[in-house]
Amino acid sequence: MIYRICTEDKNRRALQRRLDQQFEAYTVYKGRGAWRGISEASLTIEIAVLDLSLAESLGKRVLRMAEWIKKRNRQEAVLVEQVASRNTLV
Repeated sequence: MIYRICTEDKNRRALQRRLDQQFEAYTVYKGRGAWRGISEASLTIEIAVLDLSLAESLGKRVLRMAEWIKKRNRQEAVLVEQVASRNTLV
């Protein structure tokens, strides 16, 4: 399982601190996106679930993080994706 949060690239320092507090591992990708026809710098935050027994509790934390980002960035919406996958550390 992989959770992704897609958001506008704003308040990156505060976001980084919050991610560090809430998750032991994650990846952030910079990119460009569009919302309602307006192009903007964007971030995709990816959090992989290695232990499926923790997927539900991690999913709740991801949703809380997305809500925090939405408020902090004063966004109308933040996209949260849940992608079925099998993840293994090597």
